[in-house]
Amino acid sequence: MGITGWGDRRARRRARAIAIVAGVVAGATVLAGCLPSADPWKDPTAPGPGNGHHVGVIGDSLVVLTQVGLPIDPDARKLTDAITGLGFYESTSEHFGATTDDLFGADDSRFVGFPSPGADIQIIALGTNDAHDNYVPVDRYEANLRRWIDTRIAGTCFGLVNVFTGTTRWGLNVTGPAYNDAIVRIVADHPNVHLIDWNSYALAHPELYPNPPGPHPNAAGEDAYRLFITLGAEGCGRNLDGGTAPAS
Repeated sequence: MGITGWGDRRARRRARAIAIVAGVVAGATVLAGCLPSADPWKDPTAPGPGNGHHVGVIGDSLVVLTQVGLPIDPDARKLTDAITGLGFYESTSEHFGATTDDLFGADDSRFVGFPSPGADIQIIALGTNDAHDNYVPVDRYEANLRRWIDTRIAGTCFGLVNVFTGTTRWGLNVTGPAYNDAIVRIVADHPNVHLIDWNSYALAHPELYPNPPGPHPNAAGEDAYRLFITLGAEGCGRNLDGGTAPAS
């Protein structure tokens, strides 16, 4: 793709990020550039069932918002606190408008690598922007995830968070199921990859989203989303320690 193509793509990404931020909280003004795009490596605050494993969370605006909470506090690190409080090391790498194309540094990604030797538990919460009117076609979405998973260090456990399909915004009720099916296919042929089924829970609990629902949960939904990520990390930790595999 030539320079013009990349410029057009970046412009569309910026426009989508602005739309995301504007739509998160009615009446609120949020500057995405003021929010952290990545954490340094965080030490666990206390011993716990995390057993010193390193959890890396990769995500989009849903992860940003589960860090800063609603109402938004740019200095809050709620997800970091939840994970390190269980005795994990933790890193997050997230930004507004992120897609699986960003996993490999394409399109001016702000994702950063995890500290050496890398996170042995990786929670990937990407797909909402991919599925936004098929912005990243589902075949490329699946290929991106597979390539990322297959090129990490041996012994890494992954949790993949699926896409909420209970909203007509961005066409997610139409496009989202195919992206979730791609996750199911990856889980089926990767014993180290597990589904974090946010979508089924969210569909059964409409109170976790505004009415009518959009792509982003409300405050209670952000709390629940944070819990799902934390439970996924715990499940992978048990798996790596020889315990019961995480439930899909």
